[in-house]
Amino acid sequence: MHAAKIITNFIPLVVFGILAAWLPITGAAIGGLVAAVVVVMVTAHGGVGILPVAQAVVLAIFVVVAVTGGPGVDAWLSQWGPGGVSVVLGLFILVSAAFYPFTTQTSRAAVPQAYWHAPQFIALNRRISVAWGLAILASGVAHIIVSVDPWLLTAARPLVGYGVAIAAFTLAFLYTKREKARAEQAEHAHPMTTSIPIPAKTEAVK
Repeated sequence: MHAAKIITNFIPLVVFGILAAWLPITGAAIGGLVAAVVVVMVTAHGGVGILPVAQAVVLAIFVVVAVTGGPGVDAWLSQWGPGGVSVVLGLFILVSAAFYPFTTQTSRAAVPQAYWHAPQFIALNRRISVAWGLAILASGVAHIIVSVDPWLLTAARPLVGYGVAIAAFTLAFLYTKREKARAEQAEHAHPMTTSIPIPAKTEAVK
């Protein structure tokens, strides 16, 4: 499991957040949607990842609402959209971690298939997915807080909104590296047990 590969899953969200500070909200959402489609296509060789697809769906809905809504809807989305998208994505990651952590696909590419259902493997991915879910959620909440007041939206969003996002991403990144290192050490000391029974060797009957 590589933390850098995990970050690739969040490229659409990052693109949307950056563009939202410079472009009309509809253009920012379209840019994020295009980035999500590209990430899905580029990473599909190992199976389509649930996180890029989830972002594509959320941003597609966002674009439809922005295009079909009036000026009032556009203004509302400009104020609350960036934070709202992050909150929705963060909650999705936290909920899905209980069933299928989004890091599972990346992790499976680095270990033998026999270990995919090992309790240690599943628990590791669940912890790391929760950490990233909390990071995205914190970023979204920060954006929403600074969006409450128009002055804060203009003056504090770059400092508070993006500052919290950078700090949260950094902490999740460091946590991922630490948990990976701990899992590797534990594997050397106590190898993972698989959920697939391995038959014992028997002598051939003559």
